Amino acid sequence: MTTKKTESKSTAKPKAEKKATEVKKASKPASKIVTDDEIAQRAYQIHLETGNHDAHENWVEAEKQLKKKK
Repeated sequence: MTTKKTESKSTAKPKAEKKATEVKKASKPASKIVTDDEIAQRAYQIHLETGNHDAHENWVEAEKQLKKKK
C-alpha cells in the first residue's frame, strides 16, 4: 500500500493578527479606608454631641460619616 503525499501550497496571505485593544472599564472608586482610631474619635465626638450612650450605634454612625466624607 502506497501513501500519496500531497503538498498544499498556500497562496492566501497570512491573516493579520488582531491587535488587542485595551478597554478600560469604569471602575468603582476604591472603598474609603478609615482607620479604627478615626472611627473611635468620631464616635466619641458623636457621644459628646448627642449624649447617646450606645457605643455601637455611635461607632456605626461615625464609620458611615467618615466613609461618606472621604
